[in-house]
Amino acid sequence: MQVNSEYIRQLRQQRGWSQEQLAAIAGVNARTIQRLERGTQASVDTLKALAVAFAVDYQQLLLTPQQQPESWYQRSPMLSALLAGLRQFDQFHGRWSRAEFWWFMLPILVLLAVAAVIHPIAATITKLMVLLPMLAAGSRRLRDAGQSPWWQLMHLVPAAGSVVVIILWCFPSVEETDEVAF
Repeated sequence: MQVNSEYIRQLRQQRGWSQEQLAAIAGVNARTIQRLERGTQASVDTLKALAVAFAVDYQQLLLTPQQQPESWYQRSPMLSALLAGLRQFDQFHGRWSRAEFWWFMLPILVLLAVAAVIHPIAATITKLMVLLPMLAAGSRRLRDAGQSPWWQLMHLVPAAGSVVVIILWCFPSVEETDEVAF
């Protein structure tokens, strides 16, 4: 569990305790207190022991979701969009902004190009693997642009059909209050 290291340090200093004194009172190792104040994770037992020592609820020693540090992939718009798109591979409802959609599509298109260079069978397998996530992402993007997701059927029209869908994907977002007939 991710602890609020600043709050633990503040509680310890308010009471005038050293890290060693807190460790003795809570019945944990002094090294554990040092690690917790540096922001490492803690077990529930350790948190409960500290909560008893400070006379607070152990959940107050945890970070709230807003305080949680960003994961390495959340700092990259491409990786966070790619992971979100793969997690939502079967969600055709909702909306996706233009930036989220294209950050999702970029690595998918690169993957498809690499697979096509490697071998035709690899390209076919890759296309089948990314078909559903791409259709779901495309539906969410078209909804955000105020268009019907049924426009994706234009992919079935040779040559110009995909161009029409790509142009629709590039439309700016519309307000959520605007009604779109589906």
